[in-house]
Amino acid sequence: MRYSGTEDLTQQDLHAVKEYAEWMLTFENVAFDAVGSPTLDSAGQVTVGPVVDRFMMLPSSPYFLGPYASARQRYLRHFETRMRRVLEDSWCVPEAKLQIYLEMLEATTLVELCEDEQLDKGPFFLKHGEPKGDHILYTDMKAVSGLIDWEW
Repeated sequence: MRYSGTEDLTQQDLHAVKEYAEWMLTFENVAFDAVGSPTLDSAGQVTVGPVVDRFMMLPSSPYFLGPYASARQRYLRHFETRMRRVLEDSWCVPEAKLQIYLEMLEATTLVELCEDEQLDKGPFFLKHGEPKGDHILYTDMKAVSGLIDWEW
């Protein structure tokens, strides 16, 4: 279901939005002590693993970075890794090299200047990395049946 703001929402669409909001509220009390992606440990318990991203952060195994003790650590490590890979010519096309490097440098500066203590300590909560709507699975009756592509 995509909504551009120009068409009227049907009752079924409104029901789907309500279902999604109620589904997300069930996660309100689920918290973690680290930043990363949900995974299962060897005992089958949910734990926090590396941040699984659309782009592999490292060119060889383990490919992904983390988990982290804080959001600040996560952001700074990811930006630093991207800047290093840009300089190594292994992250982007040459035409975008300067722009991406400067974007990562600016993002690093913003995180370093951020005084939000939530960046430094938990608890940390589930968040979808790209909550644009295509990560929601619905039944035929527009009931939420699952969410995919979780980050942390």
